[in-house]
Amino acid sequence: MFQTRRLLAVACRHALPRHTLHHRSLPPSFLLPRAFTSTSHLRAPPSSTDVKNKDIPYDTITLISVTGENLGPHSLKKALAQLDSSREDLVLVSTTQNPPVCKVVDRVAEREKARVARLAKKEAKLRAAEGAESDESQEGPKPPKKLRADVLKEFEIGSTIADHDLEIKLKKVRQNLEKGYRVKITIVNRLGPADKGNVKGKQLLERVERELADTAPILGDVVAEGKRIFVTFGKRA
Repeated sequence: MFQTRRLLAVACRHALPRHTLHHRSLPPSFLLPRAFTSTSHLRAPPSSTDVKNKDIPYDTITLISVTGENLGPHSLKKALAQLDSSREDLVLVSTTQNPPVCKVVDRVAEREKARVARLAKKEAKLRAAEGAESDESQEGPKPPKKLRADVLKEFEIGSTIADHDLEIKLKKVRQNLEKGYRVKITIVNRLGPADKGNVKGKQLLERVERELADTAPILGDVVAEGKRIFVTFGKRA
């Protein structure tokens, strides 16, 4: 038994590297669990499209013109010297070939393409919305809109109004009547007790009625309440 154990110990000593027999000599990554080992140094290389102009890390490149023509191998320095820096960039597009491929990109043309694409997308949305509206119209009639005859416009006229101001106000009243609205006019007695029975207001009412006779008749009754006279004009149904 003792001999067997001794043989096993010798075999293990020769089968394993010396540093694995003593944990103090093992590297930290060997001792730590896999979850605790650092991988911060294992970062993916940046995308080739992120690299352009002087940041391209190659002395010789395969140059593609702005129109897509393959101009063959060029030195990076020469390719950059030929650029129109006011509107062009040299962009690294592929690193799988030898030499790597770089293309001349027109910034102004690219912006114009993006603008046209945005407009096309917007127009497509508008056409889709119009199509949805036409589909809804085919489903059935929409509820009728509120008629103008159901809308009441109101004006107030003082019994002491000047002739010029009255003409302006009656012009606005006539415009609303011609559009089909009903108009309620309130005549207010500005004279107070000096005009007993609101005589001035009644005279003004007669004048308003004459002025609007050719546009619309009075609807309903004339109502007098204290210092106020209410009258409504509009086209009869």
